[in-house]
Amino acid sequence: MPRPPHSDETSEAGKVEEAAVSEEIKYPRRTARRKRTREKILRAAAGLFNHAGYAATTMQNIADAADVHVTTLFMHFNSKADLAIEFGVTSTDELRERAYAARDSVPVLAFFRSEVEAAVIVAKKQSSQSLMLWRGLREDKDLAYALSAYEHSLRDIYAEYIAHQYGLDRTVDYRSDVVAALLVASVSLANDKWVEAPTAIDLGVELSSSLEVAEAGARAILDAKA
Repeated sequence: MPRPPHSDETSEAGKVEEAAVSEEIKYPRRTARRKRTREKILRAAAGLFNHAGYAATTMQNIADAADVHVTTLFMHFNSKADLAIEFGVTSTDELRERAYAARDSVPVLAFFRSEVEAAVIVAKKQSSQSLMLWRGLREDKDLAYALSAYEHSLRDIYAEYIAHQYGLDRTVDYRSDVVAALLVASVSLANDKWVEAPTAIDLGVELSSSLEVAEAGARAILDAKA
C-alpha cells in the first residue's frame, strides 16, 4: 500500500494545484494553448515510441514530430522518462475512473478480465509495436522505472476495487492487496513469455491461461476467513 502523504507534501501539492487553477482563471487562453501543446507532444511521443522504439527516439525527434521547438518540449517534459511516466499516469487515471464506475455492478474478476481482453485486441492490431514497447519496458532503465510505478498504481486500483466489493479494510486485511498483486503479476508473466517467443506464442491464449490460474487463486484467498 502507498504511504499516506506527509502533511507538508499535502500542503505543497495543494499550493501547486491552487496556483494552476488561479492561472487558468486569469489566463484561460494561455492555459488552453498549453494544454493543446502538451497533448500534441504526447501524441507525437506515443507514435514515435510505438514505431521507432523508445531507445531510438530523441527529444528532438519528438519536438519535430509535434511541430514545436525543442525548448518548448523541455518546458513541458524534462526527459523521455517524464513522458513515459505521464503515459502511465494518464492510463491509470482512466482505469481508475472506469473501475470506480463499475465497482458497484461488475465483479472485480470480470472487470479485470475485460480490461485485459481489451488490451489484447490493441496489442494484436499493433503486434510489432506492442512487442517493441514491451521489450523496451523490460530492458530500458527509464522505462523500467515507469513500468514499476505503473504496476504499483494498477495494484492499488484493483486492491481498492476488491476491498470495496468484499468489504475489506486494507489497513488490517492483506487479502485485497495480495489478490491485486496476483492479478497484475499474471499479466506481466504472460507478456514476458510472449516477448521471449512472439512467433510461437499467442498472447491472447497465454494471458487467458495465466488469468485462469490467478482467478482460481484469487477466489481461494477472498473466500478464506481473515
